[in-house]
Amino acid sequence: RMALPAVAQSSAPARARWLAGELLLALQIQTPGQLGGGSGGGGAGAAGVFEGIDAVVEMTCQESVALELALREQLEASRHGLRAQLEENQQVIASQRELVHRRSSPPDLTQQPWHRSLDDVLLRLCAVRKTLAGSLGAAESRSENALTAVRDVLQMDLGGSDAEAAEYRELSVKLDGMREVEASYLGKKGDLTACQEALKAHDKTVEDINRSMELADKAVQEARYKISDLESQISSKQRDAQTKRTMASSDMSAVKKQIAAELETIRQKQGKLRERATRLQNGEPLEEGGTPLDATAAQEEMGRLKAESAKLRARGTELQTEQSRLTSNDPAALEQDARACEDAVQRLSQEREGLRAGLQDLEAQHAEARYAWQASMTGLQAARHEQQRAERECSGLKAQLDSSWSSWHPLWSRRLQSWRDRVRRLGEAQHGGQQLSKAVGTGWDGLRSERDLRREVISEVQALQMQLAELTQELAGMDDRVLDGMAG
Repeated sequence: RMALPAVAQSSAPARARWLAGELLLALQIQTPGQLGGGSGGGGAGAAGVFEGIDAVVEMTCQESVALELALREQLEASRHGLRAQLEENQQVIASQRELVHRRSSPPDLTQQPWHRSLDDVLLRLCAVRKTLAGSLGAAESRSENALTAVRDVLQMDLGGSDAEAAEYRELSVKLDGMREVEASYLGKKGDLTACQEALKAHDKTVEDINRSMELADKAVQEARYKISDLESQISSKQRDAQTKRTMASSDMSAVKKQIAAELETIRQKQGKLRERATRLQNGEPLEEGGTPLDATAAQEEMGRLKAESAKLRARGTELQTEQSRLTSNDPAALEQDARACEDAVQRLSQEREGLRAGLQDLEAQHAEARYAWQASMTGLQAARHEQQRAERECSGLKAQLDSSWSSWHPLWSRRLQSWRDRVRRLGEAQHGGQQLSKAVGTGWDGLRSERDLRREVISEVQALQMQLAELTQELAGMDDRVLDGMAG
């Protein structure tokens, strides 16, 4: 379809250009009254006719110009051809009329009974001569019909009136306006596509940066948790060392009471941890009147409870071991345990300092990730606003284009119907000319048949003349002298 306007306006053979014009006329007649998709069936029709075509108005403008040029050229050329064909056929019919008139009377030999050998040929000749008048009448009748159709084509208005010229100018102005609107719409549509792609890229960037920020935050929280755990272990070891030295130099009853109290505290904490774990497993809120945690938060809380429970168990085991040692009350063993606790305190302190140094780096990474996330969110908001602006502009231009198309299409449909009627009348005139040519050809065929039969009659007459001459010679050659003598 995109190549038809170029074919109609090219230097191709005339019949190819005219055929392209008729195809464009048929395609333009099928264009819907509504350009865009709507609530009715027009949208589906437009989608089917213009499928795969964005610049509908530009295409329509090119096709309308090519259609006008090709059909106008076809009608002008066909007028001259039909006029020449009609004049030629009328001259041929006049010649046939003269020939038929000369051959209308039957030969005199058919009235004499002695030429029976010529009966068949003469009867066929008479039959052919009778059909010549019928063929001439049919040709003259078709000539009248063709003459009427050709006169209709010759008198056809090809759009030279002021009203039609004004209507065509109005169509051209509206079409040019729609071309400008469509060009703006396609440009904004391209901008909208670019904005959508940019928004997708910003979304992905924000998602990646947010994931990095969450990982950095998680690393900071884990480092802080480990430091807090190490500080708890250091405090515990320091208390253990102090307790053991006190036990080595004093009465152990107070220490035993302290260990027992701490074991009781551990058992109470373990009970509370089991209660919270049960609530998490049952999907209940951890606090009275609160809301249940989601799956991710519940899983993290369960991991934290398990870790805390493991620490309590380990501490309980240490206290139980310490309680069992108090029963022996060995000062040397207590001093050794106190030194071991001090060594552990020193080792844990070094580990804590290393974690604190690493925590500063993690906090700096987290701050950088948060700054990048804030910058990406700013870019995302700007991209989203730009996309919304492009969508509003595209919607406005599309509505304007649809409105212009709805007001232009009825005028264009009337002009297409006018061209369609002209092409139909031209086709009728051409068909009449073809029928007239066929009738003229039939007349010539009849005259040729009559000529062949005349020649056959002449041949039969010549044969009969030869037979009569032979009979004359035979009769003349008989010897009548004896008969004449007897008569004398």
